[in-house]
Amino acid sequence: MQHMEHAKQYVPFERVSLPDRQWPDKIITKAPVWCSVDLRDGNQALVTPMGIEEKLTFFHTLVDVGFKEIEVGFPSASETEYEILRTLIEGNHIPDDVTIQVLVQAREELIRKTFEAVRGAKNVIIHFYNSTSTLQRKVVFGKDMDGIVEIAVQGARLIKELTEEEVARSGMNIRYEYSPESFTGTEIDFSIRICEAVMEEMGATKENPIILNLPSTVEMCTANTYADQIEYFCRNMKNREAAIISIHPHNDRGTGVASAELALMAGADRIEGTLFGNGERTGNLDIVTVALNMFTQGVDPELDFSHILENTGTPYWEVPYLPINPADLHREYEPVIRINSQSGKGGAAYVLQQAMGYKLPKEMHPEFGNIVKAAADEFGDELSQEQIVDLFNSEYIEYVGNYGLLRHRFAELHEPDGSVHSRFEGAISVGDKECHVVGVGNGPIDSFFQALTHAGISGYQFVNYHEHAVSHGSNAEGICYIELKKPNGEHIFGAGMHPNVNVAALLGIICAINRAEK
Repeated sequence: MQHMEHAKQYVPFERVSLPDRQWPDKIITKAPVWCSVDLRDGNQALVTPMGIEEKLTFFHTLVDVGFKEIEVGFPSASETEYEILRTLIEGNHIPDDVTIQVLVQAREELIRKTFEAVRGAKNVIIHFYNSTSTLQRKVVFGKDMDGIVEIAVQGARLIKELTEEEVARSGMNIRYEYSPESFTGTEIDFSIRICEAVMEEMGATKENPIILNLPSTVEMCTANTYADQIEYFCRNMKNREAAIISIHPHNDRGTGVASAELALMAGADRIEGTLFGNGERTGNLDIVTVALNMFTQGVDPELDFSHILENTGTPYWEVPYLPINPADLHREYEPVIRINSQSGKGGAAYVLQQAMGYKLPKEMHPEFGNIVKAAADEFGDELSQEQIVDLFNSEYIEYVGNYGLLRHRFAELHEPDGSVHSRFEGAISVGDKECHVVGVGNGPIDSFFQALTHAGISGYQFVNYHEHAVSHGSNAEGICYIELKKPNGEHIFGAGMHPNVNVAALLGIICAINRAEK
């Protein structure tokens, strides 16, 4: 009875009336635009916030994962946040295809400080917001709806003015994002009204859309209700094509992932969240879970978490799928991992790394994984570590095809204009014949490719290569993994091993071509 008395102080959330909702019949067919807010929102969860070096490491990890939009902080909030942003910009840490996002309240002094902080960046999203919820209007601002709209419009006007000045000065690519803070606690029609006012002030168009972020700042309702809100917003706003609808769920009710997925079905285009759901209070949306959920349904999330812990210097045991190091139970990993026709593409690569020190690039995992699966099918049983090593060596390192490298030499050519070219001269075997070839290119690999055309080998495009040492000291050898594009557009890999890494690269190219033509 006492519990019921306490419960009476809570008012049930008022749902949006949407009897003809369409989202339950929709499916997620493509990745959204992802925006990581780890460096800002996620940082708030830490007892000791990240320093500059930690943020730099985290930023590069996010770039490696594949994020093209990264909210790096609230530069007007503190000198620490300001300095971190300046370090990113002045240290040239931001790739040209990555847009940094900065958060700022719709207040003049903070907006001006933010524009000062982003100076020198190439691509920037100015993410501004003001509180819009019924409770915040009453308690925090003491303003009616018109007064709250005016705050947003004034902030938008100043941002647009400062943008025009900055673009004229530096050519910076500046985009806009507006959040009616506490969207879920704001009357839905008022959310539409204030967002439309901001869009009009900013001059949003289909060609230059504004990001409208509709955050579940406090998760106040079930996931289906949030989806109703998003669909209602998308259906009833003016000029929908001039807006990118973004969501920013939190996890107060434990349904942040569900809210995000249903919101995508309801018409959202973009997701803001953090890795593993780190964030203030109850945590943010876990982007890793949403992305992997897509992956399991055959949808490419366009994010890659396979190398997320590389080069972190972490002392912790790193291995997929197993929650505990088998050594802690007096066992070894190799007997635990099962390599058969149903194994994942990374399992065989892991065994190779542990057994031989081969670090296959992630792009190569599917190809070798398919080779392992075919062998396991033929063998009819699980493959041992030795069998996997033999399979790789025979398929790549020891593979003999129609072409072979007999002898060669390189020379540097210094041109009058100061440029330097590489000249390859050597002999390759073509079947049982020896062919003398010469080629000049921008580097050893390019010159070798040019030389191969004289032997009738053409149509291949060099894509990428990776190299590393597989031993130490005077007997050290290097292994080189080569990725080529075949004349038919398919990709194929080769591998070469030699004490001289340049030779290893040539052997890898020959290997890839031989494998392509077998």
